[in-house]
Amino acid sequence: DELGKLLWVSRAHGMIDTTPLMATLRELMADAEARGLTHLPVAEQLQKRCTVAGKWVQRANNALRRRTGLPLLDTLHLEASGIAVKLEQMEEVVQRIGAAQSWSA
Repeated sequence: DELGKLLWVSRAHGMIDTTPLMATLRELMADAEARGLTHLPVAEQLQKRCTVAGKWVQRANNALRRRTGLPLLDTLHLEASGIAVKLEQMEEVVQRIGAAQSWSA
């Protein structure tokens, strides 16, 4: 329906300048697909953000499963700072960095 599409567009524009949770962003993009709105520039912009965040999450999960060294953890931390999505794995990456730094001190 048209009202639903307008509400989606409004909600999407509201997320452009924020840092939404990954789950919220994925939910919004699934809704865009269901409404046939993925061709809109705002949807394309949010989808790109979702894709970049998803790739980071995969790399972070792989690194967190292994005994990853400080250089890779620092790289993940730096990369995440450029992704405008709240990433739940970020907290664990920061904790691991702190633990690694305390070991080397």
